[in-house]
Amino acid sequence: MRRKGIISRQAPKHLREEVLELIGDKELLSDREKAKRLYNLLGKLWNCTDTVPAEKYGVLVDDCLKPYCSKDTKYDIKPAKFTYAMLARNFRPSLKVFIELKKC
Repeated sequence: MRRKGIISRQAPKHLREEVLELIGDKELLSDREKAKRLYNLLGKLWNCTDTVPAEKYGVLVDDCLKPYCSKDTKYDIKPAKFTYAMLARNFRPSLKVFIELKKC
């Protein structure tokens, strides 16, 4: 069954670039609209097999994912297999909690 809006396999470059740009945005945690946009984009990339660029991997994992990730980022997630789907599955649940807290 294919769900509307979820991209399997390769995703358009502009979506992948926007995800990386939003994650790197220093205002992400203070701007609920940006957080919601990232949440929605990560939902679309839930099954995306594209690999996150190696030059972005360290920044994403160390600066952005580590505090929220349920896996051991040093041993369980390696750059060679770090896909946008993994990014979505590790980061999106925590982002949802953040967005819900910002409602108050």
